[in-house]
Amino acid sequence: MHSYPEQMLHYLPNGQALTVRQPRMQDAEALLSCFQQLVLETDLLLSSPLEVGGLSLLHEEKYLLNYVDVPQNLMLLAIIGQEIIGAVTLTQRVYQKQQHIGDIGIAIRKNYQNMGIGRRLLTAMFRWVEHHPLLEQIYCEVMVQNERAIHLYQHFGFEICGKLADAIKQDDGTYADLYMMNKKLNA
Repeated sequence: MHSYPEQMLHYLPNGQALTVRQPRMQDAEALLSCFQQLVLETDLLLSSPLEVGGLSLLHEEKYLLNYVDVPQNLMLLAIIGQEIIGAVTLTQRVYQKQQHIGDIGIAIRKNYQNMGIGRRLLTAMFRWVEHHPLLEQIYCEVMVQNERAIHLYQHFGFEICGKLADAIKQDDGTYADLYMMNKKLNA
């Protein structure tokens, strides 16, 4: 499996330095803190503040092992200064008949959106995917009202391939539809 470079440095339009790298186990606490902040900033993520607020450091460490110890999966962190401000994950499906599919998710802290960070994370992820021996398709799920995420995915060649009505039930009891999006590699 192709490994990701130790880290990559990018400069944002505002001059800030963005580091993109794979996580280390010692990132678990900062990653959990970032995720807990993310779910408070938006209701466009699939997780809710209630469930994320109850996560322990031990749970986050176990989750992180899926990316640190499993070479078929990838997580890339977006870091400014010493702060994790976002991440992209790619998880290869485990069933043999679906191992040609990877599922991705991406989240960026609100104060850092619209700075090209999501584009940089996805670009780095797709460079890694080029060397993955099994992946032929990438899937993601995105709430219909998350226009920025939909636009970003479409920029990378994703297409809407389905819609699940009322697939999300928000904490306030309202429902949201979910798009299934996919990108076929080498097509």
